Amino acid sequence: NGSALTLDGTTGYAESGPPAVDTTQSFTVSAWAKPDQTKIGDLVAQLGSYQGGFYLGMEPDGHAVLKWPTTDTNDGGGVWQTATDDVPLPLGQWSHLIGVYDKTAAQTRLYVNGELQATRSSVTPLESHGPLHIGRSQYNGFVVNNWPGAIDDVRVFDQALSGTQAQQLAGGTVPAGAGLVADWNMEEPAGKPVVYSPVAPSKATLHNGAALGVPGQANTALQLDGSAGYAATGAPVVDTSKSFAVSVWAKVDASAPGTDFTALSMEGVHESAFYLKYVKDTQKWVFGRTATDTADAPGWYQASSKEPAQSGAWTHLVGVWDALSGRMRLYVNGDRGNDSPVTPAMWRAVGGLQIGRAKYKGVQVDHWPGLLDDVRVYDRIVGDREAEVLVTQHPVLKARWILNEDGSGEAKSGAAPALTLHNGAFIDPAAGFKEWGSTAGLKLSPLQKAFAETSSPVVVTDESFTIAGWVRNAGRPSQPATVFSQPGANTNAFALRYVPGEDPEEQGVWQVAMHNSDDAGATPLTASHAGFNAQNWSHLAVVYDALRDRVSLYVDGHLEQIAGNVSQAKGVVAFEAKGNGGLQVGRTKFGDPNGNGSEYWTDAVDDVWAYQGALTVDQIQMLASGLELPTKDGP
Repeated sequence: NGSALTLDGTTGYAESGPPAVDTTQSFTVSAWAKPDQTKIGDLVAQLGSYQGGFYLGMEPDGHAVLKWPTTDTNDGGGVWQTATDDVPLPLGQWSHLIGVYDKTAAQTRLYVNGELQATRSSVTPLESHGPLHIGRSQYNGFVVNNWPGAIDDVRVFDQALSGTQAQQLAGGTVPAGAGLVADWNMEEPAGKPVVYSPVAPSKATLHNGAALGVPGQANTALQLDGSAGYAATGAPVVDTSKSFAVSVWAKVDASAPGTDFTALSMEGVHESAFYLKYVKDTQKWVFGRTATDTADAPGWYQASSKEPAQSGAWTHLVGVWDALSGRMRLYVNGDRGNDSPVTPAMWRAVGGLQIGRAKYKGVQVDHWPGLLDDVRVYDRIVGDREAEVLVTQHPVLKARWILNEDGSGEAKSGAAPALTLHNGAFIDPAAGFKEWGSTAGLKLSPLQKAFAETSSPVVVTDESFTIAGWVRNAGRPSQPATVFSQPGANTNAFALRYVPGEDPEEQGVWQVAMHNSDDAGATPLTASHAGFNAQNWSHLAVVYDALRDRVSLYVDGHLEQIAGNVSQAKGVVAFEAKGNGGLQVGRTKFGDPNGNGSEYWTDAVDDVWAYQGALTVDQIQMLASGLELPTKDGP
């Protein structure tokens, strides 16, 4: 239907950012395929370090196949587990392929045009953290098997579809219970009277001054006045008597009056079947419901946030009704709140989805004052991991320094600004991380007080950001030594450094330190990681998540979680560093009475990335594996 992706079979492909699915759990992947020649080619694959976590495509003889290896190694991946059709795909015609991994049955299933064509039992999953590639795959670390022809309507599900669901999907219907049933991204232009869901023929009509086209969490959002404006569908979007979930990005005006506000609800005759809302009395987010749809509204059940709600800031909310357990759940910025107790079965709403208001005892109430964006409705539960993924904002690459050429520290094309090298810092062919093919790196010397810097901050430090790079040491430093820092006027917004222990020759930790104010006397919030490789390379990454007020320190792609210590610090509400120079590589700008900086790094730095946005664990592990992230460049 509509248009498709056409590929040449040699170089063309498409890719996602983060991984699309957890390949160690049940999943389904599907695509329409139209090959124009018989050759090995992959429709969809999720990459790992050397091999993919799955491959859905075509074998050299043209037969459809679902497969993956047993190990993510560069020696061929060990024994391959395959489910292959007996009949080749027709050239120049559309065929629908579905690959299923059923963890419970330890089985893979391959469907072609809705019919089961092959199975394989006793299957072992292969964990992969790379991006989803459409039109090619990976073997021994190299990209291979470009698809010859057209691809359309690629879908990934975090569950094993049944045979009936496979037939529904091949017939053009999203199977019930298989995922997203409606999604309004609020990106219609200003003045448009309706918003449309691209995944279902559902539209929501705007009423009473509700407006589009204002800046949103992503692109544009729906603006409501808190007194009359709202948007609504003409019919129910989901069966509320069964398991379902709803989500929304919400922002309450900081000047809003002190009352209850509802972001999402579904109408009954007298009450709303659910309320995803802010409650004035507790100052918390709530996902609640009444016991019945009657005029007296008896009984109230709710899940609530653990922390007070914040006005004037974007917040991601997910409300879940789990009919099996009889409990309601609420997630705020990916963090699970306090579940409801076991409740009676939920009643079925007969009215439409209300965006920005609710009904209580037959009266329209709780009009939303502020912005709403990216409304989603699912006809199934959303779990902890998926709720966290939903809140993930797409990071923007602000700068990448490959550090392979002599001079000012060249940046990757499309990313800026350049680094300026000082006090004998230079690009050294002997300072590159050779294991990943780097031809050179930035060589620093503490004796010369060598460092590099940008002219201005690369990231806005009171918003989510990520700084990552490869670091080599000449042994454990005997004094504190800083790898990356961003100065404010009086102190660092953040610093990533090495801190020696009581026995400097044997002890020490990596540490990230952040401040909540630009005050030289303020106590930093710190997280530490003991993963130090003496006289070797380490991949370091500091991730500040402003939505969760949390900073995380990764070494070689992993948080430290030993003896109760996690290399994270909470309660971080960072300040914006400005007016005192840019990113420092190899030192902190403070600590010297003469203004020359201190804590100079002892050896080499290579391949530095700077993002506006908090990278996920999977994305950090990709960088630590030498893979490049498919994120868009910033200005």
